[in-house]
Amino acid sequence: MNKLVTVKTFPDYFSAHLMLQTLEHEGIRAMLVNESSGTLLPHMKMVGIKLQVLEQDVATALRIIEEIENQNIEPSE
Repeated sequence: MNKLVTVKTFPDYFSAHLMLQTLEHEGIRAMLVNESSGTLLPHMKMVGIKLQVLEQDVATALRIIEEIENQNIEPSE
């Protein structure tokens, strides 16, 4: 069984979804956990939206996330 690992937690759906799309565009299967956090369930906003990838993709996903954050650019749509 493939283990899912949280590689980043986002405070809002928009940022989380853009990063999800970026990883998927790079060929990494990813998913969001707590997508409704802060929207449908405002009391869960502090939990954040978790971006998860398969364990074998963690290093690549972290590298992509770091590159994007270091360049201060928006993830691709």
